[in-house]
Amino acid sequence: MHRSFWIIASAVCFGTGLTVSRLGLAAFSPLVYTGLRLLVALGAFIVLSLAQGRRVPPRDARLWIPALCLGITGTALPMLSIVSALQVVSSGVAAIIATCGPAFAVVFAHIALPDEKLTARKVLGIAVAVVGAASLALQRETGLGTAPSQGNLLGYGLLAIALAASHASLVLTRKYLRDYALSDVVRIQSLAATAVLVPFVIRGLDLERVRDPGMAWFSVLFGGIVGTFLAFSSRFHVLRTFGATDAAAIDYVVPIVAAAGGVIIADETVTLPMLAGVCAIFAGVALLQGRSPKKPQKVFEETFVSTFEEPNS
Repeated sequence: MHRSFWIIASAVCFGTGLTVSRLGLAAFSPLVYTGLRLLVALGAFIVLSLAQGRRVPPRDARLWIPALCLGITGTALPMLSIVSALQVVSSGVAAIIATCGPAFAVVFAHIALPDEKLTARKVLGIAVAVVGAASLALQRETGLGTAPSQGNLLGYGLLAIALAASHASLVLTRKYLRDYALSDVVRIQSLAATAVLVPFVIRGLDLERVRDPGMAWFSVLFGGIVGTFLAFSSRFHVLRTFGATDAAAIDYVVPIVAAAGGVIIADETVTLPMLAGVCAIFAGVALLQGRSPKKPQKVFEETFVSTFEEPNS
């Protein structure tokens, strides 16, 4: 199939997963919903692995120890932070802020990777993207049609934590786990993220709080299978088949999907500050991904592509 199909399909999975998560929060706490969603996604990954006859990950402490830690910091923490933020900001706002991810990535890469130093263009791109995100935060834009409150500042803080944790983990994965197969790393990280949240699910699941069981369990199954399993699987497929630049393009489509879905099914709104903010963030990210005379590869590709490549050995 054409690359446009896969880019749009992945964006639809990510965007609708965000919107449906807001519906899930009507029935479950953020901890319980995130744990249930990860449990469903892990089940889907296990079924796929068994169907493909994949082997058990190697028993190598140099793989398991960092992968388990990164499963908590790079998967469980970001997902929990984003889901928690959706209590006070719309899925559209969350998706817009998430496009600042490359700005976090290049800063962490500058710190951790000797061949990924900041340049004047990168600094300018980071500044423009941060201004776009800050403009939304300072106006306390919720995207929910509600009056500004202190709560949505907490939402922006949670989104910043999610982006910092996930992109720092990606850079560290490149630095410490680049010699291992991505499939092994992902399976161990998924296992760790799920395991750390399952106790909270067991303790916090309150079925009496569920007023609409059909919608509640639909949100869990949809969030786990479509918003997590299919979303990440399709993104990895785009990365492997078409390249990192096309994979990065998914992030530009997700806010459109999330905002449209939020308006249709979750009573969210789209405002002029949101449009202005997303334009500024996109401009900053475009600068980050621009070409450099000395390094013809895209910044996104330089930072992430080896994270997702299987080793040659």
